[in-house]
Amino acid sequence: MELLGLPLLVAIAHREGVLTTSAGAAEILLVANKPGLTETGGGHGAKGVDFQRWWAVLRMVEMEQANEPDFLLLFESVQDVTELDSVISPTRARVYQVKKKDRGEWSWSVLTGVSSPPKKKSLKAASKAAAPSFKK
Repeated sequence: MELLGLPLLVAIAHREGVLTTSAGAAEILLVANKPGLTETGGGHGAKGVDFQRWWAVLRMVEMEQANEPDFLLLFESVQDVTELDSVISPTRARVYQVKKKDRGEWSWSVLTGVSSPPKKKSLKAASKAAAPSFKK
């Protein structure tokens, strides 16, 4: 399945009065367990898709609690989720890039794509700096 030339994993739509909580849960389970919509790249690849899937479930709950009357989530086949503000006539799209990290901690440069900000000198290091000499 493709949308705007992008491969999609699945699209989940909600319109007020159309998707009940039980129907929504049933649809989520149906999609989550549907053969052909799951990652087949082994355990490492499946972790990213599982994380994406559960992040999107949390996002749907947040939008439900905020009483969003109409929304659509699109899942790209790797690690992107697009949120549209309407199923029928969207006017806004938010794209979330959802990543997992198995080892280590996220660094500033990895998260932002820029080098780390310079570290501030500590007061102790500043006190050890050579004082200016006013002798001739």
